[in-house]
Amino acid sequence: HIDIESASEIYVSGDGSYPEADEMERAIAFHDSVKYLSVLKTPDFRLNKLFLWTKHDLMELFSHSSVGSGFYAGLPGFSWFFGRDGEWMSLAATEAGLHDLSRQHLELLWKYSRDGRIPHELPLFSENNDYGFDINGDLVRTRFLSIDSAPLWIINALHLANWSGEKRDMDRINEVMNFIKSCDRDGDGLVENRFSEGLIGWVEEWAKDRDGACVDVNALCIQAEKMLELSSGLSDGRWKRSIGYYIENFIKQSGEKTTIWDSIDGNERREVKTPMSLIPLAYFPSELREFSRAVLEEYSHGDMLVPWGMRSLSYNSTMYDDGYHTGMVWPLMTGWAGLSFFSSGIPDIGLKLLNTFVTLAYSSPSTGRIGEVYSSSDMRETGQFFQGWSSALFISIVVEGLMGMSLDSMCHEDWQSRISPYLPPDWKEMEMLNVKKGDEYLDIRIDSEGVSVKESENVIKYGRQGRK
Repeated sequence: HIDIESASEIYVSGDGSYPEADEMERAIAFHDSVKYLSVLKTPDFRLNKLFLWTKHDLMELFSHSSVGSGFYAGLPGFSWFFGRDGEWMSLAATEAGLHDLSRQHLELLWKYSRDGRIPHELPLFSENNDYGFDINGDLVRTRFLSIDSAPLWIINALHLANWSGEKRDMDRINEVMNFIKSCDRDGDGLVENRFSEGLIGWVEEWAKDRDGACVDVNALCIQAEKMLELSSGLSDGRWKRSIGYYIENFIKQSGEKTTIWDSIDGNERREVKTPMSLIPLAYFPSELREFSRAVLEEYSHGDMLVPWGMRSLSYNSTMYDDGYHTGMVWPLMTGWAGLSFFSSGIPDIGLKLLNTFVTLAYSSPSTGRIGEVYSSSDMRETGQFFQGWSSALFISIVVEGLMGMSLDSMCHEDWQSRISPYLPPDWKEMEMLNVKKGDEYLDIRIDSEGVSVKESENVIKYGRQGRK
């Protein structure tokens, strides 16, 4: 008799070879190296500890296979390579000093790209690296499913170059950018999803209803364009023209109400209240300043917020049923929301959202793990117990939000002067030690006097083991 409620799945792979004698020692050394990279020191012990744990999560999910090396999406059911999942993880890995892991995942995605189109997933056991699954009655091939893998790849490539000091591969970046531009079918400056062609953003469950230009995908495309201009030292203002057109099309003010359209298809504009609409507020706080506070106020209520994160869909939506894509709490989306509150000058709620990750990790049966998705009614984990991008978004909120080292700030040579952190009122100081930036290891200290950056005194003491 098997109790299905408690049954486990075991995933086994291998080539029949025996482990090398020092494999365990090498594995321990691999994980030990992250102890001394980007060490968070705040008055909150649990926050500091979770930052260490989530760095380990990225390393644990980094895998080698016959397909290549990169980040598995999660365990137990998503133990293969995904595009957008791994790209959110790569951003965090770059920010945590794990530049080589980030680089390898981006290389893996490029290896299997086609004419600048970045894969959505790379299964391990399919001859063509192509699976299919049913979305609302349609069989959809998944290799190139997600349109947002392309702008996320550019954002990652530039972010890694900005942090590591390596040369940007402009041939690859331009090829991906050309693919993105090809998705603007009507020449209106907005990229359009096309479900029938497997070009969709989130969410798969109702992707057929998001044909046309989507709020999240186009925000990522403009952010890629923006980072390319900032990193290259250009000033032609192309991305600013793009954001102006984006605002004109996606944002409407009527009296005191501000609406961000979820998607636009021809003359049809769809309003759906999800954290996807907050992505532009995370990346364009200055340009959206006149709208951001009104929008974020709407996302601060109980129809969206619960004590362990933000719902994926408003409780007041006709589609809401606390389902996988229709209301449950995704730490990924909570992370997007947290970044938007920090960026838009509402850091107290940003910190509140940051702390939901701590709540989830310390409430988990496997202490320290942040799951894929949670019920919005009782904090019950209902997906993968270990999801990589959940850990990744925690790292990114800490680095980009709390520490103020945004994607844009790191595009500049004088990035130190562009750090915009948030020091909670009851904290005297916070630090991040041994931050790997180019060939340097730096200590960043934030207190009531401001921000100080200096060469780490612990590099010789701790760094050698970390750089092996």
